[in-house]
Amino acid sequence: MNRTGTDWHPWPAVARFPKSVQLLGGVGLSLVFAYTMVEFSRRIGSRPRTVVEDWQAETEKRALQKEREAGEPTVLNPISRSFK
Repeated sequence: MNRTGTDWHPWPAVARFPKSVQLLGGVGLSLVFAYTMVEFSRRIGSRPRTVVEDWQAETEKRALQKEREAGEPTVLNPISRSFK
């Protein structure tokens, strides 16, 4: 069976490399892209610009002011009914 021309590649310059090199190159490029995106989001910041230290302090203060009620104790192991 003649299968010439079925090994089509979108980038002919890359097609001259062996498949293992193409695979390693693709994995390497995806790692570089992932690292770049992580660094970009770390430098830009992952929180909204409206979240500032004053807002966080006020939220923390309001959360601590709320009355907290405890419910019935929870049984951790319902089979043996023990806290072990």
